[in-house]
Amino acid sequence: MYEFAADGTALRRLEVCDFPRHLVLSRDGATLHVTCSGISSMVSYRLTDGTRVEVAATGRNPRSMARTGDGRFLAVANYDGRSVTWIDRDRRERSTLEPRDSGRIVGVAVHSAGGVPRIYATSWDTRELIAFGP
Repeated sequence: MYEFAADGTALRRLEVCDFPRHLVLSRDGATLHVTCSGISSMVSYRLTDGTRVEVAATGRNPRSMARTGDGRFLAVANYDGRSVTWIDRDRRERSTLEPRDSGRIVGVAVHSAGGVPRIYATSWDTRELIAFGP
């Protein structure tokens, strides 16, 4: 990852994982969460110095990612894994949701209504929208 000044001058280069795919900032903007296709993981980096602060395994070939408004949970679409990984950052836990008969999952969004998250995903092969209830 390169950081540039407004005039285009290179300020610094931060090493990140192999084949970074999608980026989501933490709620406070201090941490950058990156899906990494090369290692089937989500990796978080502290933006002040580029230090890796978290690694969570995902399904194969993670693509899109979304976070809940409070920043506690991340949902990751796993293209080749045909699944969604749900990461609880507070508890350092993760689970994988595997919808039956779905194709490769490419897009993901989350919505928390009354503190209860709901996950939406798109299937590339079956051209479907998949919703995971609470």
